[in-house]
Amino acid sequence: MTLFDYQAQASKELVELIGDRIDIYTTLEVKGRAPKTARVHFVSPTGSGKTVMSFAAMDQLSRTYDNLVFVWIAPNTLHVQSQEKFINYADGLSSNLNPIDSDNIHSDNTLHPNDILCLNWSSVDKDTNSLIKTGESGKYIDNIIALTKQNGSIIIAMIDESHIASQNEKTKAYNFLQSLSPVVRIDISATPKSKSEDDNMVVVERQEVIDAGVIKKEFIFNDFDQQIIDRDDLTAIAYARLQEIKNAYDHETGGKINPLMIIQIENDDDTEFRKMQYSITDFLKKIGLTDNLIASYLSEDKTNSENLAANNNPVQVVFTKTAIATGWDCPRASVLLTFRKSNDDAFKTQILGRINRMPELRHYGLELLDTAYVFANVDKYIPDNLDTPNVKTRREKAETSVFIKTECAEAFKLPLFTKEDVIAKFKNTEYDIKDDVKKIIKAFWSSIEDFSTPHITNSIIKKLVVTDIAQKTYGDDSAEYALKGNEIQDIFYGLLKSSGFSVFQSGKIQGQLFDDNDDLSVFDGGTIIEILRVTLIEQTGNQSLNYLDMMKIIFNGDHHTQFAESVKKIADIAQKKRFQRVNKEEIFDDASMSYSWHPAEWFVCPQAKTTHQTNKNIYQSDCIDSLNKDEKAFICLLENDDQVKFWYRNGDRGREFFRIPYKKDNKIREFFPDFIVQYADGTVGIYDTKSEMTAADGEAKEKAEFLYKYCEKFDLKGGLLKLVPVSGNIKKFLINDREHYTNYDPNDVQWTEFSKPMDFKSKCERFD
Repeated sequence: MTLFDYQAQASKELVELIGDRIDIYTTLEVKGRAPKTARVHFVSPTGSGKTVMSFAAMDQLSRTYDNLVFVWIAPNTLHVQSQEKFINYADGLSSNLNPIDSDNIHSDNTLHPNDILCLNWSSVDKDTNSLIKTGESGKYIDNIIALTKQNGSIIIAMIDESHIASQNEKTKAYNFLQSLSPVVRIDISATPKSKSEDDNMVVVERQEVIDAGVIKKEFIFNDFDQQIIDRDDLTAIAYARLQEIKNAYDHETGGKINPLMIIQIENDDDTEFRKMQYSITDFLKKIGLTDNLIASYLSEDKTNSENLAANNNPVQVVFTKTAIATGWDCPRASVLLTFRKSNDDAFKTQILGRINRMPELRHYGLELLDTAYVFANVDKYIPDNLDTPNVKTRREKAETSVFIKTECAEAFKLPLFTKEDVIAKFKNTEYDIKDDVKKIIKAFWSSIEDFSTPHITNSIIKKLVVTDIAQKTYGDDSAEYALKGNEIQDIFYGLLKSSGFSVFQSGKIQGQLFDDNDDLSVFDGGTIIEILRVTLIEQTGNQSLNYLDMMKIIFNGDHHTQFAESVKKIADIAQKKRFQRVNKEEIFDDASMSYSWHPAEWFVCPQAKTTHQTNKNIYQSDCIDSLNKDEKAFICLLENDDQVKFWYRNGDRGREFFRIPYKKDNKIREFFPDFIVQYADGTVGIYDTKSEMTAADGEAKEKAEFLYKYCEKFDLKGGLLKLVPVSGNIKKFLINDREHYTNYDPNDVQWTEFSKPMDFKSKCERFD
C-alpha cells in the first residue's frame, strides 16, 4: 500500500493526535480520572482516499499500542465496502489489524486488540436489532463493549461520513455512540457539520489531492450556450459530452475506461420518479442507447448495476435518487445530469464527489478527462457556493482556463518514467539481506561469554545513552532500582531507534528498519529480533530463553555497545543494497516502464492571473507566476532566438508535469526540469536553469547526469544552464551537458557557451 504524500502526512497527523489522547487517557486512568472522549474531525475531499488514510493510521497505532480496538461505523451499507478494503489493505501490509463484522465477533463476546468492528448505523439504531437486543447469549453490543473494556482494551471510534447519522442526537445510534464512550472519536467527512472549540482537526486540502492527480481539477456547470432548455435537450447535451469524453479516453487509454453519466431524479413522489425515469430512458434509446447500457442504482432496483464501478463496465448511464450521494466509489463517473432540487450545499458537494475521482489516479492533460461536468435545470439546481469544490460556470471557465495553441498540440511527446515505477521495479526485498543479518547476529552472540540474565537496574541503564524513548524516566535516580519487563523493552526499543531504526512498540515486538514514507526498503524489525532469539538459543542450547531474557543479556555488561554496532551494520547493508542495481542505463533502457507524456491541453490559471504576453509559449496566454530572474532571462532568450519554434514552462510538482527519476543517497527522487523547447528543425531540448548556488548544491550532479542519460537515450538536447556576466549588462548562458557533471570548472570545459552575449536589460525589459 503506497500512500501519496498528502495521505502519508494526514495519517501521521491522525496518529499523533490519537496517540497523544491515548497517552493522556492512560496517565489519568492510573490516577482514577478517566477523561471525556476526545473528538477529532478528519476532513478530506471526496475521492482523496479517506478510507486508506484511516487504515494507515489504525495500522500505525496498532504497531505502537497493544490494547487498541477500533469500531468503524458507516451509513447505509458502506461498512461492507470499508471492511472489504480493510481486508485487502491488511493482507497487503501483513498488518496486525483484523477487520470483522458483527457476525464474526469472537465467541467470548469481546473485541480483541487490533480488531476493527465494522458496523452500519442502522444495526445500532433500533432496540429490535439483534446487536442491540439483550439475550442470554451475551452477544449484544452493550455487553460486548463492557467485556472489551474489562479486558483492558482502549476503544477508538471511527465515524465514516459523520455528517449523516452521527449528528442526530435523537437516534438510538447516537445514544450508542455515547455509551460506547471511546477514548477518541474520529469524525470522517468531506462536509463536516459541527465542531466545538475543544475538537482537533486534520484537514486535507483539495488542491493537494488535485496536485497528486487523484481527483479532477474542477467542475464545469452547464457548459452550453442556451439560456432556457427543456429536459430532452439537456439530456442530449449531457450525453453528447459523455461521448466526447469516451472518445478521449479511447485515444488516451486504448479503450480501458468507459465513462459513466449519473442521472439524478427528484424522489418526492415514487410514481413521478418512475414516469420521469421512463421518459428519459425512452429518449436515450431514441438517440442510440440500448437496455444493456442503462442501469438503475436504487434501493428497490439494481438493474445492470453489478460491478458498475469497474473502469471497463459497458454501462454508460445510471439512474439514482439519493443513495449514490454518499460513499459510492466509481472513478469512471464523469458527468452528472441532475433534475433534483436541493438547498443543502453539503448534499450538493457529496453528489459532486461521485464524479470527482480520476480512474487511473493521474491527470491526462486534457480538459475533457481532467474535468467533471454537471448539467442541471438552471431554475432547480445551482450550487450556492461556487468556491467549493472548484465549481465554475461556463463564463468563469472561459476567464480562468488557459488552452494550448492548436499548432502545439503535438509539439512535445516524451517518454515518461515515474518514480513509483522505478521503485516498484528495482526495490530489493528484506530477503536480500536476511542472510547478512543472520551472519551479523551470529557473530554478535559468538563474541559474548556471559549469558546470565541479571536484574537490570537503573545504574546499568545510566551507562547507556538512549534517544527517542518518549523521555521516560524509570525509577528513582537516587536509589538502586530494578526495571520491570516493559521498561526494559522500552529501553531496548530506544536502543534500536538510536541505531537508525523506526520501531513500533507492540505486544508482538515488530518494527521497520526504515520508514515507508522515505521510500526506503521495508525490513521487519520483528524479523531481526526473532533472528536474535533463535540464534541465541542455538548459541546457548537453552530452549527456554524468551525475548525479555534476550534483552537482559544485551544490556548486561558492555554487550549493548556491541549490539548497537551490529545493528548499525545491518542498517548500512540494507541502505547499500536498497537500489544498488539502479543505474541510469537501466532506468531508461526499459521502454515498457515509460508512458507517453505531453503538456496539458489546458490548465486553470490561479486567480485568473496572466502575465506578459509571449509569442512562442505553447499556450494561448501566459500564466507563469513564480519566475526568478534567470528564468525570465531564458524566456527572453527563447523569444529572441530565430531557431526556437515553441517553448514550454514545466511545473515543479504534480503528476501532469514532466519529470525524470534519479538516484541520490540510495533513494529514488524525481526532477522537474524548467523548460522544454522545440526548435525549427524539429529537435527538442530539455533545460533547467541554475544560479551559481544551485548549480553547486547537493543534488545538481545527479539531476544533470540522469538528464544527460535520458537525453542521450532519446536523441534530445538538454542540460543545466546558468546565466553569467560578461560585462556591464551583457550576459550569456552557459550549459553543462556532459555525462559526468561538476560545477567546479577551472579549465572552462565543463560549462560551454549556450548563447551569444546579449544585453538582457534592454532586450528583456518587458519580461520584468
